Parts: sequence; C-alpha cells; structure tokens
Amino acid sequence: GLAADFARYSAACYVAEFVDAFTVEGMPIEGLYEMTLQALDRLEKGAPLPDAVFSFEARALAALGFAPRLRECGFCRKKIAPPEAYFAPRDGGAVCLSCRPRDERRFLVRWSALESLARFGGGEMPKEPMKPALVDELRRILDTVVAFHLEKILRSTPFVRQAMGLTSRAEGR
Repeated sequence: GLAADFARYSAACYVAEFVDAFTVEGMPIEGLYEMTLQALDRLEKGAPLPDAVFSFEARALAALGFAPRLRECGFCRKKIAPPEAYFAPRDGGAVCLSCRPRDERRFLVRWSALESLARFGGGEMPKEPMKPALVDELRRILDTVVAFHLEKILRSTPFVRQAMGLTSRAEGR
C-alpha cells in the first residue's frame, strides 16, 4: 500500500535507508526491527508522516546509542530551559545559552522542539497535528544528527523533506 502514495513511499524508503546505514549485518540492535516494522505500519495506516518518521528516528537513535542530549546541556549538564538553546551534535546535542558550543555549525533551536523530540524518543505521539515550523525544526535537528554520525546525508533525505512539505535543504558535515 505504501507504493501507491509517493510521500509515504518516500518516508518508508528513508526508514529503510536509515536502518541500512546505521547497522552492520549480523549485529542485531535490540528492538530496532520492531521499531522499523511499527514505523512502516504507521505509514501504511495513514499516520501523519512527521509523527511516524520522527518517532522512529528518535527511538532508533536511542537504541543505536546516538541519541542527542535534549533536556540537559551537553557541557554543564544543567536542565535546558525555555525559550531556546544551541544545538551542536559534536557537543552532545543541546547546549544551554550560558555555555559556548565548540561546534562552529551550531544553531539555535526552540526549547519546545527539543522537548517534542524528547517526547518522541519516549514513545509519545502528538495529540494534534504539528505546525510546519516545528516539523521543519525537528527535521533540521534530525538531519544534522544523522549526517554527523554517518558523515554523509542519506540519499532519501531530500525526498522525505519534500514529503513533509519542507525545503530540500539538508544538514551535512
């Protein structure tokens, strides 16, 4: 059923490429197979694309050991507070405004985006549709994390961004 809808097919291809890029054959990651099946099932059953993909990515990155810090500073370990923080994967993820990230590619993110991503990582799904600005911010964070750890941009990234109604910009190394 996914092949009949280009946007959903693009998201499914992204999930498959993500798993292929982050895993090594013969080395199972506990729960990753089930997360992948759940993401594909959600996509096929019509769940909002961002919800299905972000939930999968956040939980998969945690299972793989690559989840960024979202609720505490990567340097001082203090709780990240509203309204915003830096995001720099080289520095562990979120960095409070009091600390200066070493990564020159850092960028500001809203606290609400970090909190949303943390909730996806905990298995929570939004109760109402996400606003386009939040979808764009979460996609930017996740694109940055994926490109940082893989040292490349996944080939399906522009397609999943397009499927979510976003620009084709993807964060790279």
